Amino acid sequence: MYSYLDYINRVIIPWDEGKYVNHSCASNSTGLLEFDNISIALRDISPGDEIVEDYYCYFGHFESFDCRCGAPNCRRNIKQDNSYRADLRLSLYDVPPLLLSLPQPLPAIRSSENDDFLRVLHSCALTA
Repeated sequence: MYSYLDYINRVIIPWDEGKYVNHSCASNSTGLLEFDNISIALRDISPGDEIVEDYYCYFGHFESFDCRCGAPNCRRNIKQDNSYRADLRLSLYDVPPLLLSLPQPLPAIRSSENDDFLRVLHSCALTA
């Protein structure tokens, strides 16, 4: 239940606080189109605020439920099948200046995916 499918159908099980991200049709965070294992805040999130993402920004999620988020755009019923919507994500090409201007502790964790992310992020910043 605390997992999602990535773009190559791997089951991603968050090992950090990501496992506590819940659904809202009025999300304050979303994934990147180019790197679905990276979440970006859509607005300031104050200490104590819940981090919520629209589950339809995931390539796949594992539950269907009645949504009671109260957002004006609430879909009321969240289905697990065929729910991915790319328009709910941000493009990495739109965010490099902001990302590079703020402390980003997680990319310091060495992995091939993080290395790819940083390489593309810096490349996007050069072309912006």
